[in-house]
Amino acid sequence: MNNNDEEERSGVRVGLVSYLNVQPLVWAFEKNLVQAQTSHGQPLRFENAVPRVLASRLRKGLCQVGIVPIFEYFSAPGYAIIPAGAIATRRRVGSVLVVANAPLEELEYVVLDPASLTSANLLRVLQREYRWKFSLSDGSHLPNSEHLAQWLLDCHERAGQLLIGDPALAAIGKFPYSYDLGALWYELTGLPFVFAAWLVHPSAQHVPLLEPLSRAKEVGVCHLSVVAHECGPRFGFAPDFAERYFRENLCFDLGEDEIAGMHEFGKLCAKWGLCSPAAIELRFHQL
Repeated sequence: MNNNDEEERSGVRVGLVSYLNVQPLVWAFEKNLVQAQTSHGQPLRFENAVPRVLASRLRKGLCQVGIVPIFEYFSAPGYAIIPAGAIATRRRVGSVLVVANAPLEELEYVVLDPASLTSANLLRVLQREYRWKFSLSDGSHLPNSEHLAQWLLDCHERAGQLLIGDPALAAIGKFPYSYDLGALWYELTGLPFVFAAWLVHPSAQHVPLLEPLSRAKEVGVCHLSVVAHECGPRFGFAPDFAERYFRENLCFDLGEDEIAGMHEFGKLCAKWGLCSPAAIELRFHQL
């Protein structure tokens, strides 16, 4: 069997972030409303991971395409972006928060979410642009998330933690101070923020993926109420809450404004030494 035959048999490995926010992009595949295959009929094989782990798997070629933290695009050469949807926000995202026991400008340190890649670097950009004085910590000394609220309330230092995805949604209203990074980005730039987009590994540069991924997004966005009612409880959220989150906080399009926001993030990452200036050119996969 040659390599092409083996690829046809095994299919294309597709990585997904393991959060509620990706469901409108892939629900149509799950419900067989869109065939989970490339335009040439190769099956799509889905796997889940938290954002940082998923980015690492894509970089190593362990999956060939993924809805991956956009910072990964600026971190490693060779990727292309499939313009078939995204996990983005036009203002307040709701699921990327710094929770704290004091105002942001007074904090001594903020602990990064170990699952985060894009949001951690967005916080670094915002910290430098706004000249906040806090340091960033990996949080190795902290209790697990279920005890975080009490730890912050009892802490004698002015501290905060970055939370992303479902843990951030679950934390809403539980802390004395909470700051939405999507809203802070919009305040700084006036642009949407793209947290994750479909990235293609160089090994899959000739695989036709645009049509099925675009179609799945279109079907999912047209059925947000159904997606929320089916998927919300699976992730621990009431259907009405999940639907409001999809409609009011998230944007699943990758239009001109979202692309402009993505490019601005790349420019600011390069400005502050978080990526190479040569890495910020956006390349798109049109197959």
